[in-house]
Parts: sequence; structure tokens; C-alpha cells
Amino acid sequence: MTLQCDIYWDLRLPIPLPSGLVSKIYSSQLFEHLTYDQGQGLLRESLRLLKPGGTFSFCVPSARIYVEHYLGIKPVPDEYFDWEPAFNNTTTIDAINCVAYMDGEHKYMFDQENLLHILTGAGFKDVAEREFDSETDRPERDYESLYAIGTKPYS
Repeated sequence: MTLQCDIYWDLRLPIPLPSGLVSKIYSSQLFEHLTYDQGQGLLRESLRLLKPGGTFSFCVPSARIYVEHYLGIKPVPDEYFDWEPAFNNTTTIDAINCVAYMDGEHKYMFDQENLLHILTGAGFKDVAEREFDSETDRPERDYESLYAIGTKPYS
């Protein structure tokens, strides 16, 4: 039997579910809104909730594409600067200000290397990049997204 539920909860707090209950956790465009310490707390809590062998699938914005835009390596399409409170459009540094701060909404930036490092450091095993998954990931966010997956160890 598969049980699914929605819980409205402040994810900076312990989640009111028993340990080892969950097979899969999916997070999309959430961890950049948490400080590093808050994100680490949520990863520890996720590991607690997962059954051994359960997976945590991760999606966050890539800071690298905005840094490359700033450095003139590769432009970011204009539609990724469409949220006015976050983009001042003064000079190219605003591409970095946009992703880094998002008008106070963002608290932490990721690239693929630190995303994998963070998952490994939190205790996940078999941590790896993953591809876009049309079953769960939002196609309109694919251009700017990083994906990773990790597994809760059996011991």
C-alpha cells in the first residue's frame, strides 16, 4: 500500500512523522530559500525520515549560469530576469544579485560541485547528478536548474 500525504509545515522545524517511514523525498527550488545551516537541518531531518535505501531527489537553481553570464561566457535568456523585485538591470552584476538574493528570498547559492558535496556531507550515499525528470521537474525551470540524488544508507 502506498500512502501519500500533504503536510503544511515550517521545514526549519522537525517534521512530525516517524523515522524511517518515507521511501522518496523530492525537493524542487526550496533549498536556496534556506540558510546553509537550515538546509543542513532539513537534510538531516530528511535522512531521518527516509527508509534505508530511500532516495532524496534535489533540484535547485544553478548559480554558475549567472556567474558565466556576468563573466561574458554565456548569456542567460532575458526571461530569467522577469521577476522585477529581484532584477535592477543596471549592469551585468545584477545577474548575480538576482540569483543570489532574489530580493531577499534567496539565502544560499549552489553549483553542481557543492550540491553533491552537501548531500554527501549530510550522510547520503551513492550521491550523483541526475537528469531532468519530466515526471517531477518543471520544464520551465530546467534551463537554470541543477539536479542530484542521494540514497539513505542501509547501516
